[in-house]
Amino acid sequence: MNETAPHPPLPAIVPATPRQAGALAELIDTAFAHLALHHWLVPQAAAHRQVFPSWFRHHLDAALDHGTVHTTTDQSAVAVWLPGPTPESPGHSTLPAPCRPFAPRFHHFENVTRPAHFGMDKPHQELALLAVSPRRQGHGLGSALLHHHHAALDRAALPAYLVAPSGPARALYLRNGYQDCGNPVRLHAGCEPLHPMWRIPDTSSPRRH
Repeated sequence: MNETAPHPPLPAIVPATPRQAGALAELIDTAFAHLALHHWLVPQAAAHRQVFPSWFRHHLDAALDHGTVHTTTDQSAVAVWLPGPTPESPGHSTLPAPCRPFAPRFHHFENVTRPAHFGMDKPHQELALLAVSPRRQGHGLGSALLHHHHAALDRAALPAYLVAPSGPARALYLRNGYQDCGNPVRLHAGCEPLHPMWRIPDTSSPRRH
């Protein structure tokens, strides 16, 4: 009888450091390469390897300065959190140079997925990026990263916002306490819908001081 091999133990979750930003940007690029969103943002596939690592690094640097970035000890997964609301997303006015030829599409994406677009303009945190290495997907790392930061959000009574880029991503977030908070966003007829989502903090447990 064939038996499924057990998953390896989950690595510990730790704060990311600026020295890890380049490797984590590459991880996000690898994990997200299949998304229809990427092919809409940058129609020329040959440009993806120049554009997307720079875009992800830009968001990582912003979160390392002003938000929270968690990774695993083996750097196989990463979660990038930014405080909200902000006047504009960190990439809106200062796109990295490789992204600028496609600026109208990046700016449109940022405009139509900003929390304020859905009336979510009270203090919250935004999950800007959650990525797991393809070789470790399905092992529970994404949920572990969410649970790790949700505990801090619950203690602070802060809601969370995100945009799920695909149906499977939306299913993950639904399992972890998020709800749809607006109509799906379709950037183009050929794009899979994007799903804005909101998590209400669980304040039923006493907060730690």
